[in-house]
Amino acid sequence: MVETPILYITFARPEYACQSFAAIKKAKPKKLYFYSNKARTEKADEVQRNEEVRSYINQIDWVCDVKTWFRDEYVDVFTSLWGAIDWVFDNEEKAIIIEEDVVASLAFFDYVEKLIDKYKDNEKVWIISGNNVAPQYNPKELSFFPTRWANIYGWASWQSRWKTLDRKMSYWNSFKNSKEYREYYEDWFSSWFFKIKGNNLYKKIQGDYNPWDMIFNNNMRKNYGYCIIPHSNLCQDIGVIGANHENARKNPLAVVTYNQTEFIIENEPNEITPTDYDLIYFYKHFLKNIIYRRLIKIFKR
Repeated sequence: MVETPILYITFARPEYACQSFAAIKKAKPKKLYFYSNKARTEKADEVQRNEEVRSYINQIDWVCDVKTWFRDEYVDVFTSLWGAIDWVFDNEEKAIIIEEDVVASLAFFDYVEKLIDKYKDNEKVWIISGNNVAPQYNPKELSFFPTRWANIYGWASWQSRWKTLDRKMSYWNSFKNSKEYREYYEDWFSSWFFKIKGNNLYKKIQGDYNPWDMIFNNNMRKNYGYCIIPHSNLCQDIGVIGANHENARKNPLAVVTYNQTEFIIENEPNEITPTDYDLIYFYKHFLKNIIYRRLIKIFKR
Protein backbone atom coordinates (compact mmCIF):
# COMPACT_ATOMS: atom_id res chain seq x y z
CA MET A 1 0.00 0.00 0.00
CA VAL A 2 1.35 3.42 -1.02
CA GLU A 3 1.65 5.93 1.81
CA THR A 4 2.26 9.02 -0.37
CA PRO A 5 -1.02 10.63 -1.56
CA ILE A 6 -1.71 10.22 -5.27
CA LEU A 7 -3.31 12.86 -7.48
CA TYR A 8 -5.03 11.27 -10.47
CA ILE A 9 -5.78 13.81 -13.24
CA THR A 10 -8.45 12.84 -15.78
CA PHE A 11 -10.63 14.23 -18.54
CA ALA A 12 -12.43 12.11 -21.13
CA ARG A 13 -10.15 9.40 -22.48
CA PRO A 14 -11.32 6.07 -21.04
CA GLU A 15 -9.18 4.15 -23.53
CA TYR A 16 -6.17 5.47 -21.59
CA ALA A 17 -7.72 5.97 -18.16
CA CYS A 18 -8.83 2.35 -17.83
CA GLN A 19 -5.15 1.34 -18.03
CA SER A 20 -3.71 4.04 -15.80
CA PHE A 21 -6.37 3.56 -13.13
CA ALA A 22 -5.83 -0.21 -13.18
CA ALA A 23 -2.18 0.49 -12.28
CA ILE A 24 -3.23 2.76 -9.40
CA LYS A 25 -5.59 0.05 -8.13
CA LYS A 26 -2.68 -2.37 -7.97
CA ALA A 27 -0.69 0.13 -5.88
CA LYS A 28 -3.61 0.65 -3.44
CA PRO A 29 -2.80 4.18 -2.22
CA LYS A 30 -3.97 5.12 1.26
CA LYS A 31 -5.12 8.52 -0.03
CA LEU A 32 -6.32 9.31 -3.56
CA TYR A 33 -7.20 12.71 -5.04
CA PHE A 34 -9.39 11.98 -8.06
CA TYR A 35 -9.66 15.02 -10.35
CA SER A 36 -11.81 15.33 -13.47
CA ASN A 37 -12.23 18.27 -15.82
CA LYS A 38 -15.77 18.64 -17.17
CA ALA A 39 -16.58 17.57 -20.72
CA ARG A 40 -17.82 20.12 -23.24
CA THR A 41 -21.60 19.81 -23.37
CA GLU A 42 -21.74 20.41 -27.12
CA LYS A 43 -19.73 17.22 -27.65
CA ALA A 44 -22.03 14.33 -26.75
CA ASP A 45 -19.40 11.64 -27.20
CA GLU A 46 -16.99 13.54 -24.97
CA VAL A 47 -19.65 13.82 -22.26
CA GLN A 48 -20.23 10.06 -22.34
CA ARG A 49 -16.50 9.31 -22.17
CA ASN A 50 -16.05 11.81 -19.34
CA GLU A 51 -18.79 10.12 -17.31
CA GLU A 52 -17.22 6.72 -17.95
CA VAL A 53 -13.90 7.86 -16.51
CA ARG A 54 -15.60 9.44 -13.49
CA SER A 55 -17.37 6.14 -12.79
CA TYR A 56 -14.00 4.53 -11.99
CA ILE A 57 -14.36 6.01 -8.52
CA ASN A 58 -16.77 3.13 -7.86
CA GLN A 59 -13.99 0.59 -8.46
CA ILE A 60 -12.12 1.51 -5.28
CA ASP A 61 -12.37 -1.66 -3.20
CA TRP A 62 -9.52 -1.14 -0.73
CA VAL A 63 -9.28 1.05 2.38
CA CYS A 64 -8.64 4.48 0.88
CA ASP A 65 -9.27 8.09 1.84
CA VAL A 66 -10.78 9.37 -1.41
CA LYS A 67 -11.03 13.05 -2.31
CA THR A 68 -12.89 14.06 -5.47
CA TRP A 69 -13.02 17.20 -7.55
CA PHE A 70 -15.31 16.76 -10.53
CA ARG A 71 -15.58 20.15 -12.19
CA ASP A 72 -19.08 21.45 -12.98
CA GLU A 73 -17.83 23.42 -15.99
CA TYR A 74 -15.18 22.81 -18.63
CA VAL A 75 -11.93 24.76 -18.33
CA ASP A 76 -8.98 24.92 -20.72
CA VAL A 77 -6.12 22.47 -20.28
CA PHE A 78 -3.79 25.00 -18.62
CA THR A 79 -6.39 26.02 -16.03
CA SER A 80 -7.30 22.38 -15.49
CA LEU A 81 -3.76 21.13 -14.80
CA TRP A 82 -2.71 24.08 -12.66
CA GLY A 83 -5.92 23.75 -10.66
CA ALA A 84 -5.55 20.02 -10.08
CA ILE A 85 -1.95 20.25 -8.86
CA ASP A 86 -2.76 23.31 -6.72
CA TRP A 87 -5.58 21.29 -5.16
CA VAL A 88 -3.37 18.46 -3.96
CA PHE A 89 -0.56 20.73 -2.72
CA ASP A 90 -3.05 22.96 -0.91
CA ASN A 91 -3.80 19.89 1.19
CA GLU A 92 -0.66 17.72 1.20
CA GLU A 93 3.04 18.25 1.88
CA LYS A 94 4.00 15.63 -0.73
CA ALA A 95 2.22 13.90 -3.59
CA ILE A 96 2.54 11.62 -6.60
CA ILE A 97 0.93 12.95 -9.79
CA ILE A 98 -0.44 10.59 -12.45
CA GLU A 99 -2.30 11.79 -15.55
CA GLU A 100 -4.82 9.55 -17.26
CA ASP A 101 -2.48 8.58 -20.12
CA VAL A 102 0.36 7.47 -17.82
CA VAL A 103 0.60 3.86 -16.68
CA ALA A 104 2.90 3.61 -13.68
CA SER A 105 4.64 0.37 -12.76
CA LEU A 106 4.56 -0.92 -9.19
CA ALA A 107 8.30 -0.27 -9.07
CA PHE A 108 7.60 3.44 -9.68
CA PHE A 109 5.49 3.74 -6.55
CA ASP A 110 8.12 1.88 -4.50
CA TYR A 111 10.84 4.12 -5.97
CA VAL A 112 8.97 7.27 -4.92
CA GLU A 113 8.22 5.89 -1.46
CA LYS A 114 11.92 5.24 -0.88
CA LEU A 115 13.06 8.70 -2.01
CA ILE A 116 10.37 11.26 -1.24
CA ASP A 117 11.06 11.48 2.49
CA LYS A 118 14.80 11.05 1.96
CA TYR A 119 14.96 14.29 -0.08
CA LYS A 120 12.07 16.29 1.38
CA ASP A 121 14.43 18.72 3.15
CA ASN A 122 17.04 18.85 0.40
CA GLU A 123 16.13 21.97 -1.56
CA LYS A 124 18.37 20.93 -4.45
CA VAL A 125 15.84 18.20 -5.31
CA TRP A 126 12.67 19.59 -6.87
CA ILE A 127 11.06 16.61 -8.52
CA ILE A 128 11.25 12.82 -8.50
CA SER A 129 10.49 11.58 -12.01
CA GLY A 130 9.69 8.04 -13.09
CA ASN A 131 11.08 8.66 -16.57
CA ASN A 132 14.44 7.78 -18.01
CA VAL A 133 14.28 7.79 -21.79
CA ALA A 134 18.00 7.15 -22.26
CA PRO A 135 19.06 4.59 -19.63
CA GLN A 136 22.13 3.74 -21.72
CA TYR A 137 23.65 7.10 -20.72
CA ASN A 138 24.22 6.18 -17.05
CA PRO A 139 28.03 6.21 -16.87
CA LYS A 140 28.30 5.50 -13.13
CA GLU A 141 25.62 2.78 -13.19
CA LEU A 142 23.67 4.50 -10.43
CA SER A 143 20.27 3.25 -9.26
CA PHE A 144 19.01 6.84 -9.47
CA PHE A 145 20.70 10.18 -10.01
CA PRO A 146 20.17 13.95 -10.33
CA THR A 147 19.66 15.60 -13.70
CA ARG A 148 18.65 18.96 -15.17
CA TRP A 149 16.06 17.06 -17.25
CA ALA A 150 12.64 16.72 -15.64
CA ASN A 151 10.06 14.65 -17.49
CA ILE A 152 6.61 14.60 -15.90
CA TYR A 153 5.01 11.35 -17.10
CA GLY A 154 4.66 9.97 -13.58
CA TRP A 155 6.31 12.22 -10.99
CA ALA A 156 6.29 13.38 -7.39
CA SER A 157 7.17 16.57 -5.55
CA TRP A 158 6.55 18.60 -2.44
CA GLN A 159 4.29 21.46 -1.43
CA SER A 160 7.37 23.48 -0.47
CA ARG A 161 8.62 23.45 -4.08
CA TRP A 162 5.27 23.92 -5.81
CA LYS A 163 4.26 26.87 -3.64
CA THR A 164 7.41 28.83 -4.53
CA LEU A 165 6.75 28.90 -8.30
CA ASP A 166 6.95 32.28 -9.99
CA ARG A 167 4.33 31.56 -12.63
CA LYS A 168 5.15 34.58 -14.77
CA MET A 169 8.92 34.01 -14.52
CA SER A 170 9.46 37.60 -13.40
CA TYR A 171 13.05 36.65 -12.55
CA TRP A 172 13.93 35.66 -16.13
CA ASN A 173 15.49 38.81 -17.62
CA SER A 174 17.98 39.17 -14.78
CA PHE A 175 18.57 35.46 -14.26
CA LYS A 176 19.40 34.59 -17.89
CA ASN A 177 22.43 36.91 -17.87
CA SER A 178 23.64 35.98 -14.40
CA LYS A 179 26.67 34.00 -13.31
CA GLU A 180 24.31 31.55 -11.60
CA TYR A 181 22.59 30.79 -14.89
CA ARG A 182 25.86 30.15 -16.73
CA GLU A 183 27.16 27.94 -13.94
CA TYR A 184 24.02 25.83 -13.91
CA TYR A 185 24.91 24.41 -17.33
CA GLU A 186 28.12 22.55 -18.09
CA ASP A 187 28.93 24.07 -21.47
CA TRP A 188 28.28 27.29 -23.35
CA PHE A 189 26.17 25.69 -26.08
CA SER A 190 23.54 24.14 -23.81
CA SER A 191 23.49 27.39 -21.80
CA TRP A 192 22.87 29.40 -24.98
CA PHE A 193 20.36 26.87 -26.30
CA PHE A 194 18.17 26.98 -23.19
CA LYS A 195 18.44 30.75 -22.99
CA ILE A 196 16.78 30.92 -26.43
CA LYS A 197 14.07 28.48 -25.31
CA GLY A 198 13.63 30.41 -22.06
CA ASN A 199 13.23 33.70 -23.94
CA ASN A 200 10.50 32.17 -26.12
CA LEU A 201 8.70 30.72 -23.11
CA TYR A 202 8.90 33.99 -21.18
CA LYS A 203 7.34 35.92 -24.07
CA LYS A 204 4.53 33.40 -24.51
CA ILE A 205 3.52 33.17 -20.86
CA GLN A 206 2.99 36.91 -20.68
CA GLY A 207 -0.08 36.09 -22.78
CA ASP A 208 -2.41 33.07 -22.62
CA TYR A 209 0.24 30.37 -22.92
CA ASN A 210 0.61 28.79 -19.48
CA PRO A 211 2.32 25.37 -19.47
CA TRP A 212 2.93 24.33 -15.86
CA ASP A 213 5.67 21.81 -16.73
CA MET A 214 7.92 24.27 -18.59
CA ILE A 215 7.36 26.92 -15.92
CA PHE A 216 8.17 24.39 -13.20
CA ASN A 217 11.37 23.34 -15.00
CA ASN A 218 12.56 26.92 -15.38
CA ASN A 219 11.81 27.72 -11.74
CA MET A 220 13.77 24.61 -10.79
CA ARG A 221 16.79 25.89 -12.72
CA LYS A 222 16.42 29.35 -11.22
CA ASN A 223 16.67 27.77 -7.76
CA TYR A 224 19.62 25.58 -8.77
CA GLY A 225 17.39 22.54 -8.36
CA TYR A 226 17.48 19.15 -10.01
CA CYS A 227 15.30 16.20 -10.85
CA ILE A 228 15.91 12.67 -9.59
CA ILE A 229 15.47 9.98 -12.25
CA PRO A 230 15.74 6.18 -12.03
CA HIS A 231 18.19 3.96 -13.90
CA SER A 232 15.31 2.69 -16.08
CA ASN A 233 11.98 3.98 -17.34
CA LEU A 234 9.30 3.18 -14.75
CA CYS A 235 6.20 4.78 -16.32
CA GLN A 236 4.59 4.19 -19.68
CA ASP A 237 3.22 7.23 -21.51
CA ILE A 238 0.50 5.53 -23.55
CA GLY A 239 -0.63 8.90 -24.89
CA VAL A 240 2.38 9.03 -27.23
CA ILE A 241 1.35 5.74 -28.81
CA GLY A 242 -2.11 6.75 -29.96
CA ALA A 243 -3.56 4.50 -32.62
CA ASN A 244 -0.17 3.73 -34.13
CA HIS A 245 1.56 1.00 -32.12
CA GLU A 246 4.72 1.55 -34.14
CA ASN A 247 5.18 4.64 -31.97
CA ALA A 248 5.74 2.36 -28.97
CA ARG A 249 8.92 1.08 -30.59
CA LYS A 250 10.15 4.55 -31.52
CA ASN A 251 9.31 6.50 -28.36
CA PRO A 252 11.18 5.43 -25.21
CA LEU A 253 8.51 6.99 -22.99
CA ALA A 254 6.09 4.34 -24.24
CA VAL A 255 8.04 1.44 -22.74
CA VAL A 256 8.69 0.44 -19.13
CA THR A 257 12.21 -1.01 -19.03
CA TYR A 258 12.21 -2.24 -15.41
CA ASN A 259 9.54 -4.80 -14.65
CA GLN A 260 10.12 -5.71 -11.00
CA THR A 261 7.48 -4.79 -8.44
CA GLU A 262 10.11 -3.40 -6.05
CA PHE A 263 12.70 -0.77 -6.94
CA ILE A 264 16.04 -2.16 -5.82
CA ILE A 265 18.59 0.48 -4.79
CA GLU A 266 22.18 -0.73 -5.12
CA ASN A 267 24.25 2.34 -5.99
CA GLU A 268 23.25 5.82 -4.77
CA PRO A 269 24.75 9.18 -5.80
CA ASN A 270 27.09 10.72 -3.23
CA GLU A 271 25.82 14.24 -3.86
CA ILE A 272 23.09 16.12 -5.68
CA THR A 273 24.98 17.26 -8.73
CA PRO A 274 24.47 16.16 -12.36
CA THR A 275 26.45 13.26 -13.77
CA ASP A 276 27.83 12.85 -17.29
CA TYR A 277 24.32 11.75 -18.25
CA ASP A 278 23.22 15.33 -18.85
CA LEU A 279 25.71 16.28 -21.54
CA ILE A 280 25.49 12.89 -23.25
CA TYR A 281 21.70 13.07 -23.23
CA PHE A 282 21.66 16.65 -24.51
CA TYR A 283 23.91 16.03 -27.51
CA LYS A 284 23.06 12.45 -28.41
CA HIS A 285 19.34 12.36 -27.70
CA PHE A 286 17.64 15.73 -27.21
CA LEU A 287 19.53 17.78 -29.78
CA LYS A 288 19.63 14.98 -32.33
CA ASN A 289 15.87 14.49 -32.10
CA ILE A 290 15.22 18.22 -32.58
CA ILE A 291 17.44 18.33 -35.67
CA TYR A 292 15.78 15.19 -37.01
CA ARG A 293 12.27 16.61 -36.56
CA ARG A 294 13.28 19.87 -38.24
CA LEU A 295 14.72 18.01 -41.22
CA ILE A 296 11.53 15.95 -41.53
CA LYS A 297 9.44 19.14 -41.58
CA ILE A 298 11.68 20.67 -44.23
CA PHE A 299 11.49 17.51 -46.31
CA LYS A 300 7.67 17.41 -46.08
CA ARG A 301 7.43 21.03 -47.22
